[in-house]
Amino acid sequence: MPQKPSAKAYSLVLFLVVLDQLTKVGARSWFPQRIEFNRGSAFSVDIPTVIIIVVAAAMLIFFAKAQHKPWWAALFVAGALSNTLDRILWGGVIDWIHYPFGITGNLADIYLTVGVIGLLSTFKRT
Repeated sequence: MPQKPSAKAYSLVLFLVVLDQLTKVGARSWFPQRIEFNRGSAFSVDIPTVIIIVVAAAMLIFFAKAQHKPWWAALFVAGALSNTLDRILWGGVIDWIHYPFGITGNLADIYLTVGVIGLLSTFKRT
């Protein structure tokens, strides 16, 4: 029987968003030299904030209706919401984790990546 997201799944989203936001505040305070302020959206492409908010709302609706994948969807939604919150509060995303090849991100980006991989892995091959 498919299950709807539980209070645990919603709590996980809230916890992950708070954790990401706290790491960004900490990075801004303790390691300001590591901060990169990304005013773009996905892959630094400029997308209007209103579109990002609409997409985030659609993802919340998807999450509420997710029947087989609530944990992967929780990661995805938490990452999207936290980065959207940055855009609303600061006008851009606070990136502070430096990866090889000049890529900089944050915990929310990790949530998004793992969530997408998890969601894709749940689709059945025909």
